[in-house]
Amino acid sequence: TSDGRDRPHLLAPGGSPSEGLVSALVGGGFGDVGHGTSYAAPHIAGLLALLLEREPELTPTEQRASVLDACAPLPGLDPSLQGAGLISPEALFG
Repeated sequence: TSDGRDRPHLLAPGGSPSEGLVSALVGGGFGDVGHGTSYAAPHIAGLLALLLEREPELTPTEQRASVLDACAPLPGLDPSLQGAGLISPEALFG
């Protein structure tokens, strides 16, 4: 980025333009529901809600550190494109 910091901080499931996420469809069945940060952001918010349910005393800084510590870099992807890597719920709660 222009300020010299790596962005994004991490990756979360959100699909891609060539392959969206598969989920339950309003009319029934399953299919492609799209892609983007509208899917990735709630994934992280939900994980943070579960983390705070387990450890309500965590400060925002500790919450951020816990989430970033639960990420694993994807091989071959530049850190400036993935930050800490892909979030792993198992690593966060395992």
